[in-house]
Amino acid sequence: MKQRLNELLTELHDELGSAAELDQQAKEKLRGIAREIEGAVGPDEDKGLGAEAMNHLEEAAVDFQSEHPRLAGILSQITDTLAKLGI
Repeated sequence: MKQRLNELLTELHDELGSAAELDQQAKEKLRGIAREIEGAVGPDEDKGLGAEAMNHLEEAAVDFQSEHPRLAGILSQITDTLAKLGI
């Protein structure tokens, strides 16, 4: 499951790199969320950080749903994967 999460995070980073229509503030917000997730599931797991990241992910998925459905889809998949990991 962690491998799938890493794949999704890579996909998110790739999408952020190619999303020219996405403003810099939104990109930084999503990169910050990705860092939170990486901290929550990394070698020094922080479950509190994971709960916070989940909240940020869910908010971002809703925010990007209409204008950036591909990003919203990736965020939703990350949320589902984190839930399966018990975060």
